[in-house]
Amino acid sequence: MFEDSILEIMIKAVHKINYEKIISEQRELAGENISGDTTFGFDRAIEEKIAVYLIEQGFEGTVIGEEVQSYGGSEEKGIILIDPIDGSTNALRGLPFYASLIAYAEKKNLSEISRAVVFAPALNKLYYAVKRKGAYLVEGSSEKRLVLSDKKDFKYVIDMASAYTCTYANILSKFGKVRRLGSIGLAITFVAENLMDLVVDIGRYGRLLDVAAPFLILKEAGGKIITDLTDFNAHMTLNFIVGKNKLVDSIYREIWEYRKR
Repeated sequence: MFEDSILEIMIKAVHKINYEKIISEQRELAGENISGDTTFGFDRAIEEKIAVYLIEQGFEGTVIGEEVQSYGGSEEKGIILIDPIDGSTNALRGLPFYASLIAYAEKKNLSEISRAVVFAPALNKLYYAVKRKGAYLVEGSSEKRLVLSDKKDFKYVIDMASAYTCTYANILSKFGKVRRLGSIGLAITFVAENLMDLVVDIGRYGRLLDVAAPFLILKEAGGKIITDLTDFNAHMTLNFIVGKNKLVDSIYREIWEYRKR
């Protein structure tokens, strides 16, 4: 692992959390978060623990969450984006497809995201990336570099990240098998691991918090990203097609014109 103080505290932050205990004990509905989505007690508790740990460890930049707009700090010293549980309904029901997503940006721009952590506690998988230094998976005591393969051994597997996108399943199914895992961030990271091939949302459902860390991991693994995100707003919705290069190009030609504006 890289000797990088910011990446190190991002990784330690997720390892400090007892996800199973918090999710089992704080299952109550907690209203809506800043984006207007239903949120649970464990979403708020996990985000707060991550944010507090980062600050206690000396991070002086701005910390932005899904539950709290800002935990303070100076943007001049960087920005950390936290999605505490991407796939909250899966976590609530005991489905293992959920993850904590943390991204660090040096400036308020999508291209300035330089460090990313995706942690899937129920799968015991930690993914991380550093800009221009690659993407990696730590599973147990083993670590490997992620390299996206364009080799087509099986039918493509495509994740549809919104209900609106599902209305175009007939088009997408011409390219392979369609799925909806219920965690945008984890699905994108699965593409970097070659478990899936493409994730698409043309329903303007996902937000920057959902994709910031996975986008960097996928890009560092060699994937392609098409998005209409124009502003570094943590809660702004966006359309995107991400995955294997040739497949992204093909899907773009077929359905991008149908995206929600």
